[in-house]
Amino acid sequence: MTTHNSLALTPPMGWNSFTAFSVSVVEDEVKANADYLASHLAPLGWEYVVVDGMWYEDYGADGTLINDSPRPPLQVDEVGRLLPALTRFPLSTGGAGLAPLAAYVHGLGLKFGLHIMRGIARVAVERNCRIAGTSFRAADIANTNDTCFWYAGMYGVDMTKPGAQAYYDSLIDLYAGWGVDFIKADDMGSVYARAEVEAVAAAIGRSGRPIVLSLVGGDSAFCMEHSEMWRVSGDLNDDWEQVSATFDIAAQSASYAGPGHWPDFDTLPLGHLHLRKWGTGMDPHMTRLSRDEQRTLMTLWCIAQSPLMFAGHLPDNDDWTLSLLTNPAVLAVNQHGTNAREFSRDSNAVVWISNTPDPAARNLALFNLGDTPREITVACTELGLPAACTVCDLWQQQALASVSGNITALVPPHGAVLYRLASV
Repeated sequence: MTTHNSLALTPPMGWNSFTAFSVSVVEDEVKANADYLASHLAPLGWEYVVVDGMWYEDYGADGTLINDSPRPPLQVDEVGRLLPALTRFPLSTGGAGLAPLAAYVHGLGLKFGLHIMRGIARVAVERNCRIAGTSFRAADIANTNDTCFWYAGMYGVDMTKPGAQAYYDSLIDLYAGWGVDFIKADDMGSVYARAEVEAVAAAIGRSGRPIVLSLVGGDSAFCMEHSEMWRVSGDLNDDWEQVSATFDIAAQSASYAGPGHWPDFDTLPLGHLHLRKWGTGMDPHMTRLSRDEQRTLMTLWCIAQSPLMFAGHLPDNDDWTLSLLTNPAVLAVNQHGTNAREFSRDSNAVVWISNTPDPAARNLALFNLGDTPREITVACTELGLPAACTVCDLWQQQALASVSGNITALVPPHGAVLYRLASV
């Protein structure tokens, strides 16, 4: 499989606001995370700062709506495009939109990302806003029978209607003008979504700005042709059962990964999470994954080459969390591995391998998904290497004794080891 463009030739890496701040992140919190990313992570390739959903809604710091109940009126411009909530993004005054925040992020040497919902705002349809550059109106293109089951603010766009593509072109032109480098497009698993995915992708191509498109939902074979990354799992929490279930998803989607198209296992639920309470069990806390479970998560995401989007509040990282994000040898597996695949599975013992830029070397990950320690053995020759191999423990960043024949590790419960094997 080959890339359809020159973007995201390696899995994107960055920070996403949703798990830490739900739908109520504010400007200063975005800046604080961007500052941390620039100071601590950018030299290792972390570059995207992504403002997740509902940046146009008037939510307060406690995560509740400030204005009218149950949902305040959204603000749109004269051509039906949503505008940022000024209570949360004060730099957006005077019609600046999110351009000043994007400029702040760019000033740190980073890239700016934005979440969008599929479709057109209901308020734009109610006001019957005109579509930019056309004689058509919002009501002409809206499919009022197509709504998202978990968000009431949007209608789908009927892409068979004149003016529909012009609407998406106008929308992406706005974001490109703000300086957006990354768009996370949500509600893309709908039966109506394929035409709108194609419309968003086409609009990005016309915009003249290189924008990575990340889809939430959709078939992998279709998504890889129209986006740089796409979700292959549901929302991931700091829950071991969800992490262990990702192994099946990763094995099924591995063949779709490659330069310019990356299956996405969702954000990394590490560090300080849920600073906004937004559901049962979602009180603020440091990740509930054990250290072995955290290392397992990072090891799978890296060897399977999922995009790496950190979910916690970065400034609250402890030394352990920072160490998970700044191991250059482990990150190199994510960024420079090829042909990643599940090599074997025996009950709770799971083995993944990938190729390296050196044809005489392999990345090898051994996982124990069980509740007791497990010895896992792999023959070097089964990996396409000579029987005699050197071994480097990538998490420990140290060379181990060379092996002849088999490599064996005692892996702790819910734990992982990550090795680089090379011919002697």
